[in-house]
Amino acid sequence: MLSMFLLVSWAGGEEGPTRLATIHLDGSDGGLVLFKQARALCQPTAGGVEARASTENMNAPLYLSLDVRDSAFTDGAAPTVEFSFEYFDEGKEELTFDIDSDDALYGSENQPGAWRGAGGVQFMDSGTWKTKRVILADARFSNRLNGADIRFRAVNQRSLRLRNISLGKLDSMPETLSKLKQGDVPNVLMVVFDDLNDYVGAFGDPNAITPNLDKFAASGTRFNRAYCQYPVCGPSRASFMSGLYPEASGVLDNNAHPRFLRPDAVNMLEYFKNAGYWTASAGKIFHSFGNVAERGVSTHASDWFMNAEDPWRKKLDRQFENEVGSRTENKAEYAAFMKERFVNPERVVQAIATDLRDEDHKDGKTATRVSSYLERKTFGDKPFFIACGIAKPHIPYFAPRKYFDLYAVEDLMFEDVPDDDWKDKPRVAADAKFKSFGAEFGQNDRALRSKWLRAYLACVSFADSQFGRIMDALEKSGQADNTIVVVFGDHGYHIGEHYMYGKVTLFEESARVPFVVRAPGLTRAGSTTRSFVELIDVYPTLTELCRLATPEHAQGESLVPVLKNPKTSVRESAYTVVTRPGMLGRSIRHQNWRYAEWGGADMAELYDLGKDPAEYHNLAGNPEYAAVVRALSKQLKSREP
Repeated sequence: MLSMFLLVSWAGGEEGPTRLATIHLDGSDGGLVLFKQARALCQPTAGGVEARASTENMNAPLYLSLDVRDSAFTDGAAPTVEFSFEYFDEGKEELTFDIDSDDALYGSENQPGAWRGAGGVQFMDSGTWKTKRVILADARFSNRLNGADIRFRAVNQRSLRLRNISLGKLDSMPETLSKLKQGDVPNVLMVVFDDLNDYVGAFGDPNAITPNLDKFAASGTRFNRAYCQYPVCGPSRASFMSGLYPEASGVLDNNAHPRFLRPDAVNMLEYFKNAGYWTASAGKIFHSFGNVAERGVSTHASDWFMNAEDPWRKKLDRQFENEVGSRTENKAEYAAFMKERFVNPERVVQAIATDLRDEDHKDGKTATRVSSYLERKTFGDKPFFIACGIAKPHIPYFAPRKYFDLYAVEDLMFEDVPDDDWKDKPRVAADAKFKSFGAEFGQNDRALRSKWLRAYLACVSFADSQFGRIMDALEKSGQADNTIVVVFGDHGYHIGEHYMYGKVTLFEESARVPFVVRAPGLTRAGSTTRSFVELIDVYPTLTELCRLATPEHAQGESLVPVLKNPKTSVRESAYTVVTRPGMLGRSIRHQNWRYAEWGGADMAELYDLGKDPAEYHNLAGNPEYAAVVRALSKQLKSREP
């Protein structure tokens, strides 16, 4: 058992805690520390020394920080450590913990090393004490960068209670019970792009420069009619990772946690881990901090990176220095300047061509990490399932300058929206995100659209380049011939179509995704299929390809028959939903039709995509198509999970 000191601290605003206290955790000491908006308590109890923190400010994270003082664990003395603690399970959010790391992929250019996500737990609101154990193979415990060595973080929680915190030194990584060995079953590399629509050369886009995705598509099977189940990050990822439709998973926004709502639905990575695979995620696979919280549960390793610097803050710093002067000599003015201008990029979208190297952007770091797993064979003698989440082209549009230079705004090709586009559409089908881009509904602003299209495409090309690095690493690893690679976007995206920007609609641009599978020995290079695909089909497809039983809860269909014969179809339709206040918009793609209902058949959309691929003419109110509406409405109802 480690004897360590606890730095009880709270970070709930710009001012930070008013006091800090160091409290010994061997049971001989304890005390109460009062803060402006929070309090922390460490005291002996019947169950062991308990550390508590609480706050009334639910808008800020709650932190507890540990400072490791035992020389047996500091400065790399214990390269492999078992870290364990008990936590009081109350609430429905996630608890994550970070370690002080000197990994060059973390921190900034001036501080190469910072907090690194090491694991976490999903609170299940049981009202009981639970134990968490995780193996740490890369902790420094030197207190040289962050003022502490281990930091707990809880969001949307009023209190946090921990006890029996300990470290144990291990001589080596624990052996797994699985007998699976590399070569017994195929490996899996799953690459998910955030907000990637069909602006990919291989999918027919006239502007996109995507040589690596094009090359990959030519090596596998391209699915031209693949659809997400919900055009927003959190619900889409919860759906395809669990194999459940959004209504079945209960995740219909970015704030819900699938493990809390459906603990029985073992997610894809956890299922493969339990089957004996070495599993890892790098970048954004689960939504929010779930990437870190799943480490040790679904994954053996998990990484989540940030840019080496914030391009928006750097740009504003330069602006302030040019307009006012030194930031250090004008602290009050600088604070007021940043408070006014440094806004959430979700509220005011930003596009910046940065001077950073590819490797200094978060996606560059993700590509470096995934490449290192392959090059160093971190998976050992086990088959691997590596899930790589590339963040771009999600806003903000930050990418190295060279990718912006690939595109000239005057050369970009796109079609203006017809003036009467919305005359026959229910207004609820629109989403107000266009306001964050400075656009106005009903106006074709070609200059503004060209600006955002260029920025979006720059991020697509940057993401494509990082994908190319990963595929090169796979080839060099010698594992390409035994690795299934599946590549897709988590949902589509609008850049001006129907005057929309962003996602959260049921139009083709928002619901349709690029989707390519390469299964060595099965898929034919350059093959294409018109079979409908839903992203929940990824789960059963990979289990069948890897000769594992598909869990009973998974609602998708295996695509293996289509991979064997692209002329085959496993689905007659694809199903997508999205919420609006007080209602659920539901859509189905069948043959050349797309049909949608917003709350019911009284607000419906019907498009003949064979004649009207841009969905300009809603036929739902046309009596000539009444029979089609009735048939598709019936089929839509039959698709309810």
